[in-house]
Amino acid sequence: MVSDFARGPERRYDSRALPGANDNQELDPRIAEVVRRPSRLQALAALEANAESSAEALDRITRMACRMLDVPVALVNLIGSDRQTFLGCGPLPEPWSSMREMPITAGWCPFALDVHKAYAFADARTEPELADNPAAKRLGVVAYAGVPLRTNDGEAIGTLCALDYESHDWTDDELELMTDLAASALAELQLLTASRLVARNHTRLQALESVSCALAGATTADAVLSEVSWFSTVARIFSFSRSALVRSFTVPRRKT
Repeated sequence: MVSDFARGPERRYDSRALPGANDNQELDPRIAEVVRRPSRLQALAALEANAESSAEALDRITRMACRMLDVPVALVNLIGSDRQTFLGCGPLPEPWSSMREMPITAGWCPFALDVHKAYAFADARTEPELADNPAAKRLGVVAYAGVPLRTNDGEAIGTLCALDYESHDWTDDELELMTDLAASALAELQLLTASRLVARNHTRLQALESVSCALAGATTADAVLSEVSWFSTVARIFSFSRSALVRSFTVPRRKT
């Protein structure tokens, strides 16, 4: 195994029954620092708002991972400051099919945020630290592999992970495949966010053009005030800044 791959340990579901919910466990301080880094959470927030709309595409990616890795469970997991949210799940057995989130202390995905390529182990039963994890104790997970979903800025917002209920010796090719699938999952999230930003900006430009034409055609002070009042409402809806409005309707002085 190449050194770039790290090996361990190095639909609602009742939250009280979720793995780790009653374990009073604390996150490893080093991992907690990574998980709660402000720049990482900011990068997550930028993509998370539209993440639910990407669920179908992410489901396809996780189904592909299950088939190609021959594992029963694969997930796209976004990791917040205290919860993990599953987006791409595909057809899964219970409790995974109903469970859409877990506490940050359950499972091993937070550890995958701090590796270059992948965090993986073949059998949690061979290491007390791994066997004590709620995902092993309560869900019977034996083998795990996770690769980070890393943005262009280098921030890991979550993981693509694969789980098995029996020992699984992950090969370099399997982990490379997961890295490629993780890149596809991240691209889906980024594409949706970018397309919605373009649509929002297009709507804003249409609003500006409409008001500009209306003001150009206004012939009385009352007409101008009426258009300005209407545009103020539009500005609040589309979050125009005051400076942007001034720039939009300021006519440059002619040089004399």
